[in-house]
Order: sequence, then C-alpha cells, then structure tokens
Amino acid sequence: MSGPNSTPISDSLFSSEAVSSPESLGRVERDAVKAAKAQLVSHANEWGIDPTQFQASDAIDGVAGMSTVRFSQSIDGVEVANSLLAITVNKVGSLLSYTKSISDYSGPSQASISKTEAIESMKSKLANDLGITKDQVLVSNIKLVIVDGALVDNVPSGKYLAWRASTSVLNDATSISTTYLSEDGQRVLSSLPFIRGITADPFVCDLQVDVATPGYVLPPGVTMDINNNRYVNIAAGGQGMPLCGLNTFGLNGPNTEVGKLNIIKTWDYFSSVLGQDINEEKYLGNIAPTVNGDATPRISAFIDICATNGTTGSCPYANAFWVPWTSTECASGACSAIFLGKNFDHADDVIAHELAHGVTFALAFSSAMADNSETAAISEAISDVFGEAMDQLSVAPGEVADPAWTMGEDAQTGGYRDLQDPNVSKIDKNWAPGDSHDNSGPVNRLAF
Repeated sequence: MSGPNSTPISDSLFSSEAVSSPESLGRVERDAVKAAKAQLVSHANEWGIDPTQFQASDAIDGVAGMSTVRFSQSIDGVEVANSLLAITVNKVGSLLSYTKSISDYSGPSQASISKTEAIESMKSKLANDLGITKDQVLVSNIKLVIVDGALVDNVPSGKYLAWRASTSVLNDATSISTTYLSEDGQRVLSSLPFIRGITADPFVCDLQVDVATPGYVLPPGVTMDINNNRYVNIAAGGQGMPLCGLNTFGLNGPNTEVGKLNIIKTWDYFSSVLGQDINEEKYLGNIAPTVNGDATPRISAFIDICATNGTTGSCPYANAFWVPWTSTECASGACSAIFLGKNFDHADDVIAHELAHGVTFALAFSSAMADNSETAAISEAISDVFGEAMDQLSVAPGEVADPAWTMGEDAQTGGYRDLQDPNVSKIDKNWAPGDSHDNSGPVNRLAF
C-alpha cells in the first residue's frame, strides 16, 4: 500500500523536518509530526509564536487519516508547565486546526538553588505542613519549570520559575500530588493531590458487619441464614435492593476503607481523564434524604455480600455487580448501587468496571440488555476497557501496571478475564447469541 509521501501534492508538508526521536513513533505518527512541525514553522508569525520553543510531545492518530500532534513549550531550555500547542493535520499534511495555551515569559532561566537543595526544602516544608517526619515525604521527578498563573491552577498569579515534583507520603497512595516550590526554595506554592475533588464521599457498607452491634437491624431487602450470613436477592430484578446510607449498619466499618478508596480512584479517573463526574445523580449518585441523611448525591456500595436467587445461596459470593432499581427512596425515582463479593473491594479494576456500567447505562445501554445480546456484550467490553484503563493509570508508588491486562487480579490470582487473550469458545464469521462476558472478547482484544 502506498504511503502518504508517495505522491507529491502541492499542499502536503510531510517531507519537512526530521523527527528527533523517530524510534518512539510509528510511521504514520512520524509523518504527522513532520507535517505539524512544518505547519508550525509556516504559520509562526500568524500565530504569534517562536517555533524554536516547541517540541512535539505526543501524536494522536484520528479518524479518516487525521492526526493531532501536541507540542510542549520551553523558553531558554526551561519547560513551561501545562503549556500546549495542538495542531491537527489531514492525511496529506494540510492544516485542519490548531489551539494553543502558551506563555510569553521573559525572565531568568536559572534557579538560585540546586535540584538537591530544592528536594530537601520541599521535603522539609511538606513534612512541617503535614505534621510528619521528613523521611516520610517522597519526592520524585523534580525539575525547574516556568509557571504561568494563566496555565497552572492554584498557584500565585504571575510568571516565574518554580520547582515542580511528584510528592507523596510513605505508604499513602491517596497523598500522591503535584507540588510546586518557589525557585529559591522558600515556600510551597501549591500541592494538589491526584485523588481529590469527589463531590461527596461514597457510602460503603460491610454487609457482614458484626450482628452483635447494639441495635443492629437488617437493611431493607437483605435476608439472613441460620449462620448469620447476610444475603441480597440477585433474582429480584433490582427491586427491593438495599441502599447504603447514614443509618445503615456496616457503614464505614473497619473493612470498608479499601473499597471506598477504590471508588474514589475510579471517580478521579473518570473526572480527570474523561471529564465526567460519575457522582452526579444521572450516573451513580443517589439523592435519598431518608437514607443518605442529606440532599447530596452519593455512590452506594456493599462489600462482602452473600447472594441468593431465592432458592439457593452463594456465600461468600464470588462476583460483583451494579444494578439500578425503581424506588421512591431516591429523588430521581430510581436508586443504584454496586455489590461486591468477598475480596472484590480490593480489585480496583472490578470496581471501575461496575461503576462504568452505571455511566454507560445512563448514556446508551438502558435497553435491549438481555444477557446474551450484542448490546450486553458491548456494554461488558466497555466496562472491561474502562476498568483496565483505570487500573493501568492508577499505579501507586512502588507498584507496576498490570502487565497481563487481566480483570480482577487483586481479588483472585490470575484474574477473571484476560483482555490480552480472551477466551474463545467458537470462531464464526458472524456474531451469535451467547454469554455477554464471552462475546465481549473481540472488543477487549482490540483495546489491548
């Protein structure tokens, strides 16, 4: 097949400039970068920029041969924090659009302290602010940058040099932050955690909380066997399911913290990466004043559940699910919650998978959802992709991303599904009815 360079075209700019790191990009991306660089040089005066300040940082291959190339800005060799110049070209290298968020900083390019001194100062000041020892503060990826208050949130206004680093508290994944220190090391300008901003903490209840708790009552829709194991009815079609709230026994029990953290991590992924607040009532948040105790939307979750279909039971329950149900308890007329079997609260990808069902249900998959349908298979695949994407992008210090791309490896050794190598029960030219978790395989493999 002929490539985009094979036929000369008058407005094509693919032949311009070399790529500084061609081994890191595929051929199409390399061509797009060369074309975008040429467009940058050609339009520099019109756009009011100095082309020598911009370096390609990413190339995104789009539809119909379009590609978007992102450039970061450096002035006198110092990176401008959060700068962006994005240029979109078509398959022959012609300009389609551009956008820029850049700085006109013109100050010094040297800090008054060294990188080592900046690290020590950052550790000392954060330790003092947090009331911990300096040895508990971790600092990595520190570098001198140009800060422009128009480009960076929660910093003093103006344009100036500062030290930027990733910081965290030892053994606390929720503390991972981007921190800015003044170039002279005298003060912390800003320290924003990656996991932040959830509009309301989720309500997470332990269904097997000690029944000896004074005043314990079963949540609505929950039954108990002779061994005091608590069950939800998975055959009820979502009707009569319990909602975790302020007055629900097991709320914030000692075993609920991991599940709560993983829900918040999922919220942060959807918010920061996809721009969606899944805590909104239209997605997963329940406004249920009699249960929540307020008018704030909150995600409801139960951990360590046992399950029954009305005839037989499974305890512990080796699965997880999200379900909506009609109820006057919730202001919208419908409530929803996720229900996690034993240890599934430890699997952040499973939690993200189930919460993604609430999002896709609200946006697209609210009908034609028989379990053997194509719609259900696509829904399962999308949830798998969101779950694994969150897992890959939410790696705590000292961890590595899951190399196997498996779902649920934190709940069961080897996981429950393999996106890299999905199970294939039958090869056919056409889709055929079957379990949605099997028919999700092709999309899972595509995502990998």
